[in-house]
Amino acid sequence: MARLPAVKAAAELSDSLIGLCLFCTGALGLVGLGGSPALIRKVGSRMVLCVTAVIAAAGLCLIGFSTALPIVLLGFGAMGIGISMLDVAMNTQGVLYEHYSKSQSMNLFHAFYSLGAVLASLIGSVCATVGLTAGLNFFWASVPFVLLSLLLNKYLLPERRVDEEKTAKTRHKIPLVVLVCAVMALLAYAAEGSVGEWGALYLTTVKEASLGVGALVRNFFRSDVRRSLSRRSA
Repeated sequence: MARLPAVKAAAELSDSLIGLCLFCTGALGLVGLGGSPALIRKVGSRMVLCVTAVIAAAGLCLIGFSTALPIVLLGFGAMGIGISMLDVAMNTQGVLYEHYSKSQSMNLFHAFYSLGAVLASLIGSVCATVGLTAGLNFFWASVPFVLLSLLLNKYLLPERRVDEEKTAKTRHKIPLVVLVCAVMALLAYAAEGSVGEWGALYLTTVKEASLGVGALVRNFFRSDVRRSLSRRSA
């Protein structure tokens, strides 16, 4: 989070409490990831995407405007479960698009996901430089995000109809190599959290950088945008 130093200062949180907040995000994020498949099968990825977009935005605003620890923890938790389920719903839409269009587009979608993170980091840096509070920054970033999610819902793709009985009979165990890759991905996300979430705090507290400079950590970390785009063009 590019504005984490501002959130920490506004709520007067210690490093240990920031760690607790991030733990809430991760723990409820795992809950969201685990519950997403069943929920998407029941109500569809379009509905999940719209609802979780609102939940994630609401959590972000709670983080920005609240100074009470319980409310801040609630905001981090809501953001964690909202973003994780939103992520699954978006990827489901990406898979559906590839199925209907008969083209490989997931790398391009992920590249734009990273591009969005870069733009958010730049906006956060500008807002921090001009002295805009984290709450107002989060609010004005959340409004167009939620509105677009709701207004563009009708353009999202419907789920494929699958014979569940037939699918259950043909279900196989997950290969060991896939499980190994899952563990490696888990470690990679742990490293991403260390850099992305704590990097801004490290620059502002240890290196005494300005809040605007600290918010740029995500920019450099998300330099994989060009690699994703290059894979797409290849």
